Parts: sequence; C-alpha cells; structure tokens
Amino acid sequence: MKLNLTKEQQQQIATAIMFLALGSYLYYKYFYSQITLKIKANTVKIEELSERLTKLERRAAQRDRLRREIASAESEWETLKLKLPEETDLPSILETITVLAQKSRIKIGSLSPQALRALELYEEIPFSTNLTGSYHDLAQFLTSLAGVERIFHARNVGLNQATPSVEQPWATINASLSLITFKYKGGGG
Repeated sequence: MKLNLTKEQQQQIATAIMFLALGSYLYYKYFYSQITLKIKANTVKIEELSERLTKLERRAAQRDRLRREIASAESEWETLKLKLPEETDLPSILETITVLAQKSRIKIGSLSPQALRALELYEEIPFSTNLTGSYHDLAQFLTSLAGVERIFHARNVGLNQATPSVEQPWATINASLSLITFKYKGGGG
C-alpha cells in the first residue's frame, strides 16, 4: 500500500518528525539525563548511608553488649568484694569464727591473730588456733567456714587424740591449725 502524499503533506510530516526528534533530544538532554544523574547520585548516597547505618548499628550493638559486660563485671566485683573485702574488720572475723565454732560444737582453746602477710594483690590475715571436738564437728566447722561470704582457708592442720571432758563428752580430737582470711590491698582498713 502506497500513500500518495502531496509535497506539502510530506513537508509537514518531515517537520513534525524533526520537531519530535528535537523535542525528544531536548527532553533527554535537559530532563531525562539530569533525572537519571540525580537518581544515580541518590542511589550512591543511599548505599553510602546504608553502609554507615549498618556500621552504626553494629557499633550500637557492641555498645549495648559492652554495657551489659560492664554491668556484669561490676556485679561480680561487688560479689568479690564480699569474699575479699578491703577492710580487715577483726571483730567481724572473730565473731564469725566463734559463732560457727559454737554451732558446730567446737571448743576454741585459743585464737591468736598472727602477723599480716602482704602479697601482690592481697594480704593474708592468719590466726593460730587450738580447737577441741569430734572429728565430725571439726569437719562441719571447716565446711561452715567455707560457706561464709568472706574467704577462709585452713592450713597446717594437726590432730591429736583428746580426752573427753564433762563439758564435751563427745570430744575425741584436739586440732591445732592456722585459719587464714584475706584482705584486698586496694582499700584502707
């Protein structure tokens, strides 16, 4: 099918095609390409901000984790301060030993504080003591000392046969030992 167009119609179509081409070129040059460039630039910015946000979220998560670790360490420190206090507090130490001995049916023959022994992070507070009771009562006394908040340690335990008395008919052993507790060097006291 052949179209018979007049010269004027052909010129009008050619002009329309030229205007359409020129319009398309101007649209592309001044609008579409500028919008495409802005889209590309914004895409790069979005990617950069997304990476930055991811890094900041990781840092925030680390910060939260570190805060939890610090809180846990502080809690552990408070617990440890009870086991290894910064003060000597001799009256409390003597009361603890005396009360536990009475509960365990142990008779304290002597309880003498000895010279402090300074080590790098803590000091040892030793007591020389002589105890009388049954073997079971002595074991119960030492076990109950292990259960108190403050750390106690028994060294140089010596056992001898005891003669039962009217006060302690169940007493079968005399024990001589060093009871040692500790003090953290970081504080006064």
